[in-house]
Amino acid sequence: MSISRQLLVNKILEETRKVERPDKIRIRAFRALDDVQASIKFHKGHSDVLGAYGIRGLTTLNPVWIDDENVYVILVESLDGKHVYGGARVQISSPNTELPIESGIGYLDGSIHEIVKQHRENGGVAEICGLWNSPVVAGMGIGSTFSIRSSFAYASKLPITSMFALCSPYTYRMAGGFGFTKLKSMGNEGVFPYPDEKNTAIVTFQPNIEEMTGASEEERTFIFNLRKNPVQIIAEDVGKPNPIEVHYHL
Repeated sequence: MSISRQLLVNKILEETRKVERPDKIRIRAFRALDDVQASIKFHKGHSDVLGAYGIRGLTTLNPVWIDDENVYVILVESLDGKHVYGGARVQISSPNTELPIESGIGYLDGSIHEIVKQHRENGGVAEICGLWNSPVVAGMGIGSTFSIRSSFAYASKLPITSMFALCSPYTYRMAGGFGFTKLKSMGNEGVFPYPDEKNTAIVTFQPNIEEMTGASEEERTFIFNLRKNPVQIIAEDVGKPNPIEVHYHL
């Protein structure tokens, strides 16, 4: 890491130290254009985190999604809404707008467009994208496990039957627990050099979000509980001395 890059990372980390690690958080879901202010906070937080590590120009960072009626946000924030800690987006495929996975790797393997189209016409398909978390809550699973669980719980309300995810090697390790599998017909057994030659991305797919095909029993149980009770408070074990109180509003 260059000196200038390290200084930028240090600056962002220093800013996060001014915000105490929360003992209570809220995870809520909404259509992006229905809460533009919260969508902008989500976008800025995601951009800052990726920018600190030199990853810029991703399609996921293009804020035009804020005005897309097919984009929904899973936002992790403080109970008063002043601090944003992470989250994810669920973007439904439509004939008029490419999914981020199409824009991201379509130039490497054009077959992604036809694959997305087939699933869009066969019950509807979306992509979990923009997954991130603030360094304030690093290691707590907030920008990964909790956000993915909430995305699948909320997705049952949407006109879709399946889901894509473009995973980093880190997120791929947990993706299997949600029933995501590699699309081995693409790239190098589902693996692509993305967002650049120094990094790797893996194309994955969950074929049945209603049944959560292939997901672990633990995740299926948790997700089905959230679907049945979308508004609830749970004390979550995050590997710290004390659990964190999560207020779900899905």
